[in-house]
Amino acid sequence: MPSTPPEPKPQADPIQRFLAELPESQKPFFKYLARTLPREYCFDRKGISVRPNGVRSVLSRQDAKPFCTPFRVKSYVEEQEGNGWKSVIEILNPDGKLVECLLPWRILDGKPNEALGVLANHGLRILNGYNKQSVLELIRTWKVSARELEVSRFGWTPDREAFALSSGRVLTRKTTEASYRFVGNADGRQIGNSAVWKESVGRLAIGNPNMLFACALGFSTALLPYATSAGSTIYHLHGRTSQGKTRVLRTALSVWPKIGEADKTWIATINGLEGEMARANNHLLGLDELPEEPPQDFSRAIYMIGNSGGKGRSTKDGTAITRQAWRTSVISTGEDSMAGTLKKLGKPPRGGQAVRMIDIPLEGAFGAFDTLHEHATADAFVKALDVSLAKAAGGAGALFVTGIMHGSAAHMEAYVSRHVIEQAAAMQDALGIVAGDTKTTEIRRVLDAFALIAVAGELVSRWGITGWPEGTATAAVQEIAKRWLGDRGNMPYDQINVLESIRDHLQQNQDRFMTIAQAINTEHDTAEIPGYQDDTYIYLPASTFALSHGKATSDAAVTYLLDANYLHAGGERNSQQYRLPKINGKRSRAYRIRKSLLEFDGKQQGSGETSTQNVVQMPRDTGTAG
Repeated sequence: MPSTPPEPKPQADPIQRFLAELPESQKPFFKYLARTLPREYCFDRKGISVRPNGVRSVLSRQDAKPFCTPFRVKSYVEEQEGNGWKSVIEILNPDGKLVECLLPWRILDGKPNEALGVLANHGLRILNGYNKQSVLELIRTWKVSARELEVSRFGWTPDREAFALSSGRVLTRKTTEASYRFVGNADGRQIGNSAVWKESVGRLAIGNPNMLFACALGFSTALLPYATSAGSTIYHLHGRTSQGKTRVLRTALSVWPKIGEADKTWIATINGLEGEMARANNHLLGLDELPEEPPQDFSRAIYMIGNSGGKGRSTKDGTAITRQAWRTSVISTGEDSMAGTLKKLGKPPRGGQAVRMIDIPLEGAFGAFDTLHEHATADAFVKALDVSLAKAAGGAGALFVTGIMHGSAAHMEAYVSRHVIEQAAAMQDALGIVAGDTKTTEIRRVLDAFALIAVAGELVSRWGITGWPEGTATAAVQEIAKRWLGDRGNMPYDQINVLESIRDHLQQNQDRFMTIAQAINTEHDTAEIPGYQDDTYIYLPASTFALSHGKATSDAAVTYLLDANYLHAGGERNSQQYRLPKINGKRSRAYRIRKSLLEFDGKQQGSGETSTQNVVQMPRDTGTAG
């Protein structure tokens, strides 16, 4: 019986044969190209050609002459405001690597040569002298179904559906139907993952309030868009050199992807700071080493950063340029405080600056640290911390953002609002601050900022990101708040400035003040005597008093003195002045100021200092977030 001839082997599809010869990294690219390339064209590994009449295959024949090297139009990107479109072009460059470039339609159609330059910069070559317009015409006619929304800055998108990390990675809510693409300059890089951060940096922070506060501060920047009343704030750690300030700063920054190798410093122009703040949106910016001789515009920089926006600008033809804006926090270090630095410039700190740049004295049993864990010395601990910081950056912050996205934006906003109120109230009680007291408005604003940091710290603890026991972050933030208030005092800064001005005036002229006993018994020219004194008081006529309190009004100065219990009013109706004994046959009036003002150090409270003892723990919350 004749044998049955073997069945012929099925012929492999030409596309499959073509793909089999490619490196694995290029196969998806050419699969997409075969599926989406307009039917008037064909391709091979050399490039894209015009398909000859009558040829049905998408693969080029051997005699084909490609007019450009291989590329594909991957997607269209739309600005979120709908004012601009771009094509995402994926190019196989001369090294065989796939690179993407964004080609704005405004130059694709309006500036063809510039569009070709963009493509050439990414490795696309035009071959065999073909008309350059053929490449642009192919891009225009390519059928693209994929759509993406443009993200041009770090942080949350306006709809809070996505968050762009400084590495360029865009995190999105699982419920969103939109796709997002980061189109800015992504210079951050994630090192390690959240587990590495937790077991290294997070573990070493336990028992170290400064590090715990710094980490919680880093996480809190992602909550700023959910805290409707929170603005951008500078947290300035000050203390003597070689104390560990820079290590604390780096610890805070490790929450987010690492940007560059060198620490950013305060030695920058206002315009430079604008750009840095805008780029740090919803992330954390670190500014190391406030210089002893700061730039003259340092005072203005504090307001600019805290106001969350740069100044308006326009082009030469008068067209307005979009004002840079941000919502973020800055961790700053320096040997001197913000208040001391401004005084060196001859610009005493104002209340508005004190709530935008918060002076925090750096204290610890071992410089900036209180617990060395398994290390015998502070130097050994710092070396271990440096190793941890080198292998972990960005993973923890990304995981925190993912946690925030588990619930709706409205749910997280309500959660943050409720817990900020609870944390702020707990701190006010612990520090003896009376709710609603107008004299402590500045202090309560700062405590609200601290409260958001505590909320962030408790969330990352509850979600298992840090390894910290519940309540640890709250206790650390309250310790920092206690330290801040103890260093600052509880008077408004404008009041402090006026009292210091009057104090300085009294100290400079005390030798010229005649004693009351001498004045009563001695004829003298009162015009030559700026005031009088006894063992308890200094008496200033209104004309002298007007010279003592700087730019403040006399009414404001009197109010501040009375509030601090430094002015002993005379008891006469409608007057805060005191009627002096008869001098040169005449009884005149003067402001009677206690001599204790001569010892005022900017922190005394006049009638008594606020207690900062008995810092309480935040009550346990059985609810959930996200």
